[in-house]
Amino acid sequence: MTATLLLLGGFLGYHGFFWLFPSPPRVHFTPEGRAQEYIYARKPFEIVWVGSGLIGDFTKYLPEPSRSFNLFFPYSSSCLGIEIIARRRRTPRVIFVETNYLFKGSDAKLVDRLFHRIGYPVQYYLPGFQRKNNPLRWVKRLLHQVRPAPALSGQTPHFQEWLALHRKNYEHFHISEPFTRELERLKQRINGLTAQGCQILFFEMPIEESLKETDLYKLQKQYVRSLFPPESYEWIEQDSAYQYRTWDGIHLTQESVRTYVAYLSKQAQQRGLI
Repeated sequence: MTATLLLLGGFLGYHGFFWLFPSPPRVHFTPEGRAQEYIYARKPFEIVWVGSGLIGDFTKYLPEPSRSFNLFFPYSSSCLGIEIIARRRRTPRVIFVETNYLFKGSDAKLVDRLFHRIGYPVQYYLPGFQRKNNPLRWVKRLLHQVRPAPALSGQTPHFQEWLALHRKNYEHFHISEPFTRELERLKQRINGLTAQGCQILFFEMPIEESLKETDLYKLQKQYVRSLFPPESYEWIEQDSAYQYRTWDGIHLTQESVRTYVAYLSKQAQQRGLI
C-alpha cells in the first residue's frame, strides 16, 4: 500500500512539476518539441510566424516576444505551421507566412501524432508525457547553453560550393499534382483563418540573386502569386533599400536577419497590425 502511494505521489508530482514550471520557451530543437510548445502554451500568441528553417533565427529578434511565436520547421514549410494553427483552433491576430519553401509541403505524420485523439488530451493533462519535456532533452538544452552554436556573421569559406549545391537543387522543378493539392489545402486553411478575423501577411525571404533564375524560384513564385494574388491577399514586398547577405546562398547572416525582421515588423506596424 505504501509503495503504491509513493508511486502515485511520484507520478503526480512529476507531471505537476511541468504544470507549475513549464519548460523554458523557445529552446526546443526538434519540430515536435517546437510544435508542442505552441500547442500546449497556457496563453494564446497574438502574432505567429510560420515557415521553413530559413526563418529559424527570427526567434532572437521578434518584437514583443511574449506575444509572438516562431513556428518554423526545417525540412518543411509554412504549410505545416498553418495546419497546426488551424487544428489547434486558437486563432492568432496576425500570421506571417514565409513562401520560399512551400513546395516542401506539410508533415502529415507529425500532425497526426500531435493531435492524436488519445495522445493529445493525455499529454495536455499529463505534461510530463510531452516529448518536449523528455528528461534527455533537458540535458541537451543545458549542453546547448554551455556550448552555444556560433552565430554566422558572414559567408562561409565554402560559400560557392553551397551556392552551387542550392542552384542544382533548385533546377528541374515542375508544378506537380501533390504540390498543387498541398497548396489548395493551404489556401483553404488560410481562408478559414481569415474568416475568423486573422490577418495573413505573406512574405519572401531574400536569397542570392543567381538562385532567382532557377526553375524552382520562378515557377513556384508564379504559382503562389496566382493562388494568393496581391489584389486579394496581403503581401509584404522585399526590402529594396538594403543589401541582404546570406552565408550559404539561402540563409541570411545574423545582421541581415535582424534587419529583415525589423523591416517586416515595421511594414506590419504601418498597416496597423502589430
